[in-house]
Amino acid sequence: MRIDEIRSTKHQCMWIDVIRSTKHQCMRIDGIRSTKHQCVWIDVTRGTKHQCVWIDGIRSTKHQCVWIDGIRSTKHQCVWIDGTRSTKHQCVWIDGIRSTKHQCMRIDVTRSTKHQCVCGLMGSEARNTSV
Repeated sequence: MRIDEIRSTKHQCMWIDVIRSTKHQCMRIDGIRSTKHQCVWIDVTRGTKHQCVWIDGIRSTKHQCVWIDGIRSTKHQCVWIDGTRSTKHQCVWIDGIRSTKHQCMRIDVTRSTKHQCVCGLMGSEARNTSV
């Protein structure tokens, strides 16, 4: 899976899927909340209620979310599809069966093209950047 680096200034999102849909395949990191762009779908073939990462400050284990708004704890920095969390990798699995080297979305400031990760800035930087 190729991690797409094409950005849309209109929606200010980072694509993490080869399928480019402004409604389902982007993550808002400019602090503007919209019901159309509130989550990043982990897998387009799965249900919308349980497979997204919310960035609007609302966290729920039911929806398998992680904080990216600065109100984070090491405990919640990584969400696995199977429910197991680990602070070591700090990533969100695309479908739960990928290795950490290829199919993760990092949530720290480091982006590694080698590992095909898309990273977002933490705290207020995540809200203010237009990427």
